[in-house]
Amino acid sequence: MGSSLQHNKYLVIVPKGTFIPVTKTEIVQTSVDNQTSSTATIHYGEKPYARQNIEFARMTIRGLTKKPAGQAKIKYHFTIDINGILRMEKFSLDNGVR
Repeated sequence: MGSSLQHNKYLVIVPKGTFIPVTKTEIVQTSVDNQTSSTATIHYGEKPYARQNIEFARMTIRGLTKKPAGQAKIKYHFTIDINGILRMEKFSLDNGVR
């Protein structure tokens, strides 16, 4: 399970076969100067391109701190509990906006 990135790339956050309960985090950065929002699709699968995996959610945050490309950091936080319930968060490490 993971998130889409720029140019249809795919970031695996919880690899296939991971034992639950589990919490995984990944930090990514903005891709353009002065980016104020970030939208990503969340997918299930292990293929290298997001569109090749099964999309099941979309996450958007607005109000990112304006910075040069690559300097504003965004954290993904995925938790799957013992019952298989998934909780996802995506937030700015610069100002905490969710």
